[in-house]
Amino acid sequence: MHFNLPLLKEFDVDLKLVSFLNKKYRDYILDNQPLWPAENYTYMSDTGTYTSNLLTWENEEWDDFAKGKLTDIVSEQLCLEKKQFYHHYNHVFDYQGGGYVKEHWHEEAEEFTLLFYLNTCTSGQTTFYLNTWDEERRERTAISFMPTAGKALIFSGLIHHKVEECTEGKRIFAAGIRTNAFKG
Repeated sequence: MHFNLPLLKEFDVDLKLVSFLNKKYRDYILDNQPLWPAENYTYMSDTGTYTSNLLTWENEEWDDFAKGKLTDIVSEQLCLEKKQFYHHYNHVFDYQGGGYVKEHWHEEAEEFTLLFYLNTCTSGQTTFYLNTWDEERRERTAISFMPTAGKALIFSGLIHHKVEECTEGKRIFAAGIRTNAFKG
């Protein structure tokens, strides 16, 4: 068995995919599916919302996307066979009038997270800390990404990260990925 698992990877996605995700978000709303307010624990916003787990949404077009294109992207970016991982959740986070996300990590939830930026903003960058041992290492290894439509990130659930204050209607798609690749 060979592994080539990224800690943090940026890549481009086709703008047609971004349009599809924005369209499906609108379909989700028009289908009267629940939108949850920012919980103000980690995701801090007076106006922001997020979807329920889209994997439970009964929408054939979404199911086809999650089982097809989304799975293909994860497989390619993590260099894993499709049988070596599964989707834990899919959400759209809509910052609407603004907000930020406190520093956190995902190790308790999933091994990897995939983010697609669904629009371009001049604020609200996502900052990752590759080493949080002490303040010097933390600042030296910080890397930030500005929300840009068509950009995507995939990263380990072990990496601490936060989202700076966003003053615009930032929107992202997030997918949690669990792996069973390490079992023989």
